[in-house]
Amino acid sequence: MKSNHTNRVTKWMTRTAVLVMALFVVSLASAQTAAPSVVLAPSASADVNETFVPGVAPFVILMKATDSQTTNYRFTVVATMVDGSTKTISGQAVRSDNNAGYTAATVALGGEAVSVSATVIEAN
Repeated sequence: MKSNHTNRVTKWMTRTAVLVMALFVVSLASAQTAAPSVVLAPSASADVNETFVPGVAPFVILMKATDSQTTNYRFTVVATMVDGSTKTISGQAVRSDNNAGYTAATVALGGEAVSVSATVIEAN
């Protein structure tokens, strides 16, 4: 049986790996897209005691402006769920760039998705 400390370290390492992968995808996305760069990845919570359930956890959408005048983003996320149904979630986010120049918004799908895509429009 694993100790509580081992479980926390394992969760921390898993979340760190997810974050590193998301940052890698961000670097690829910023090199490949001309419109706002968009990355959609499973959200990694900072709370190491939270249980992470693949496919059910919220997603984080990372948006990078191409126009310095952009003040907010409008986004639409379309997910195909395990049962074949689709969910469309639309929202807005105020531009709040992190050190890498991305604004993050959390999107909860409310179930397990087999595919997810996002469209983002910059607004002034």
